[in-house]
Amino acid sequence: MGARTLTTYRKSLGSLHLNRQLLWPALITVAAMALRLWQLGAQSLWFDEAQTLFIARLPLDEIVQRAYRPPLYHYLLHFWRLLVPDREFWLRLPSALSGVVVVPLIYGAATRLYSRRVAMLAAALAAISPVLVWYSQELRMYSLMAAEYAALLWLLPVLVRSRTSPPWGGWIVFCLLEIAALYTHYYAIPFLVWLALAGALGPLLLRRWRTLAAWCGVHLVAAVAFVPWLLVIGSGRGGVGDYVGAEVLPVVTEVPGARQFAGQLLNFYVGGSLGADGALRWLVPLAALSLAAAALALVPAIARWAYKAWRREADLCPGGRYGDLCLLLVTCGPVATALLMYHYRPGVVHPRHLMMLAVPLAILTARAGDLLFSSLPGPRGWRAAARGMGLIALVAFAAASGAGLTLSYTDSGRQRPDTRALAQHVQTLTGPGDAVILPYIDYAFDHYYQGAARSHYVETRVGDADLFNWFLPRIQGARRAVLLRWVDAFSDARDALPWLLQRNGRLVQRFWQAQRWVSVYDLDDPLTGPSSDLMD
Repeated sequence: MGARTLTTYRKSLGSLHLNRQLLWPALITVAAMALRLWQLGAQSLWFDEAQTLFIARLPLDEIVQRAYRPPLYHYLLHFWRLLVPDREFWLRLPSALSGVVVVPLIYGAATRLYSRRVAMLAAALAAISPVLVWYSQELRMYSLMAAEYAALLWLLPVLVRSRTSPPWGGWIVFCLLEIAALYTHYYAIPFLVWLALAGALGPLLLRRWRTLAAWCGVHLVAAVAFVPWLLVIGSGRGGVGDYVGAEVLPVVTEVPGARQFAGQLLNFYVGGSLGADGALRWLVPLAALSLAAAALALVPAIARWAYKAWRREADLCPGGRYGDLCLLLVTCGPVATALLMYHYRPGVVHPRHLMMLAVPLAILTARAGDLLFSSLPGPRGWRAAARGMGLIALVAFAAASGAGLTLSYTDSGRQRPDTRALAQHVQTLTGPGDAVILPYIDYAFDHYYQGAARSHYVETRVGDADLFNWFLPRIQGARRAVLLRWVDAFSDARDALPWLLQRNGRLVQRFWQAQRWVSVYDLDDPLTGPSSDLMD
């Protein structure tokens, strides 16, 4: 065989090997795309989605004034909606594509931290993660948060392992991703803080001062870039009051404590819902306990590596303990921060706010399962127990994810309220001149309602006299009124509106639909207010 022929043959083998390496990640990504695009537009927009869309439709300068979170997603949606039809599938498509991108990014991050085996497991877990699939099908910023964090973890090993001059292109991209994350959601901040700590430990232990200086500098630039939004917050806008001045609404009968919130967090990121039922009731705690045990088994090895690194007898090579250290910090650190916040202000954190957690959790679970094939220091019994716990964690997480994903598609109780059907129903109940009355701003209903009756948003937190004097002239002449009361809205605590409508007509229907009580009244003509004696 000639030299040229032999070279060509070797290149062909190398190309075939590369194609085989990429085949399974590509198949996993295609499967993730299918899950995220399937029935993407089937469910109607719910309140938060419709509110996000409402703000995104405003002029660019008004988005800053009205946005109740950092506005990057609203700006992206503002331009995207100009290019596509105003349908649920097309509006949610950027979230779905962000969710698809998460899978190969997790694969790349896990490959750089560990090996292709861990990367394959992590990508598969991310592909079927109920919470990642669900929020890939929602018109909100959470899927974008996960994609940003996956990209940051993908860049992390390349940047902190640099022995020579830092790769400035990578630093620039990393900085832009951090700025984007800061302008996507406030809860990116604890994740970026713990990521900064994890990334700094390696260069610090190995005394790579130039890399450490670049790492600190890029975070400083990102913090400075967030100053304009801090000025918006200082002016009283930006939605920070939801956290600082948040109060528990009277409609909430019970607010879980920090321990219960930890359970909700676990159920959310393993099984895809706040509560576990059926097989998830035992799969979720089994997955959590076995993962915690497997993670604890890594701690002695991490401590030993840190000591050797400080003595310059260890490195930041792939598959080493530095990856374990980073994963434990970026997984446990934000959770501890959220629990602390929840302890001092119950209800201020929802598990979905920590969407970035799904990324390192998938890699950590895959790493736990990979312990079955890894060499661990310590007694033989300890190693056997660690490998067993890792295998149980992997299998339990995969089973719980599959069960949670199935329930999210088949259990009607887990679906978004069908506000689209509610609006169509109200349209059949009303005609020209009738009134639809809402004692709150219902963005979802307003998005879908196209009926002839006029909608009235009534402020009920005023005195009865002011309420009646404002309200009665606006519905005078209406033959029918439909009152909608959303279960999650605290409004009209005195039931002034039902009392007034009943006084001026009769209740002909009352039913429950899309998490709203719907009361239909046939009205008298003319409508009259209460006497002054009743008002006193």
